[in-house]
Amino acid sequence: MVQTNDKEDQGYLFTFTGIEDGLYVTEARNEHLPDSSPIVTHFSDAEGNLVKRLHGNGVLFTYEPHNCFRTIGQCKFTTIYSTGHSQEFRRITSPEGDGWFRSTTYAVLPYKDNLHEVMLVSFFQDGMVKHIKRLNDNGDVVWSTTAERLWTRD
Repeated sequence: MVQTNDKEDQGYLFTFTGIEDGLYVTEARNEHLPDSSPIVTHFSDAEGNLVKRLHGNGVLFTYEPHNCFRTIGQCKFTTIYSTGHSQEFRRITSPEGDGWFRSTTYAVLPYKDNLHEVMLVSFFQDGMVKHIKRLNDNGDVVWSTTAERLWTRD
């Protein structure tokens, strides 16, 4: 799958590379340098939920039970960073119409949850993410990415 964002030269080629320890592994590379090292590697469970994300620089994010990105309604998860630090999040995802979903994420803090990010998301029929739009506090799109087609490794 190729994802491009609003900067033409920053496309990503996502390739399914196999199953490792029961998780489905997808690597993202620069679309213009398909033989380069992965920029990020995603590890998903059998339902397509993201449970780990490894960046090319070695930074690892682990999500328990998963990052709740595909869960409609309210869902809590914990992000564990490669430093050992962890943060609990609460994500609320609801249908917006025309195939879009609003995903609002809050950092769970002792006294008050703090808004972390708001995104609009759409999915392909098979559940893969098709579009993501990250919104600022005014509801304006500040970043977006679109998956254009699906690729598999030979």
